Amino acid sequence: MESLVLEIILFSVSLFGVLLSLIGLPGGFLPPVAALVSFLWGGSDKVSLAVFLIILFLFISGEVMDQIAGIFGAKKGGASRPGMVGAGIGGLLGAIIGTSLLPVIGSLIGVFAGAFAGTFLFEKFFSRKTHQESYEASKGALMGKVLASALKLAVGAAMLVLLGMSFWSSNG
Repeated sequence: MESLVLEIILFSVSLFGVLLSLIGLPGGFLPPVAALVSFLWGGSDKVSLAVFLIILFLFISGEVMDQIAGIFGAKKGGASRPGMVGAGIGGLLGAIIGTSLLPVIGSLIGVFAGAFAGTFLFEKFFSRKTHQESYEASKGALMGKVLASALKLAVGAAMLVLLGMSFWSSNG
């Protein structure tokens, strides 16, 4: 029974972490931490070293893909370094504002709108780009953020499925 409680807690924390990562907040590291805790704790002997390492690899791969997708989208749209900084700042502020207005869905909308607006404003005022150039860079940053979020969702889902299967498969 103690093992089941630990598994439920670890899985819930992992799910929360994956959801946080979708809105641009740190949390994607929680499934590998949960797998490591389960492996080391001994309360659940279902997560092997191999499962932990696979989940860790998925997490690291997801973070790398997230950065590459975001940069690629912004660069494809013609964003400069200040525009990319604006996308990051705007996405974070958008998530905070969106969460305060409408939890969960507002967070997602806020991240995307904030990345777009942040890129636009930073391109316009710091890089001195035209309205059209700033708009194109913002579209690229938005598409990169959408792609990065889709990749993070897929990686997060894979980590959760692997963790859940390790905890609750009939073989374990």
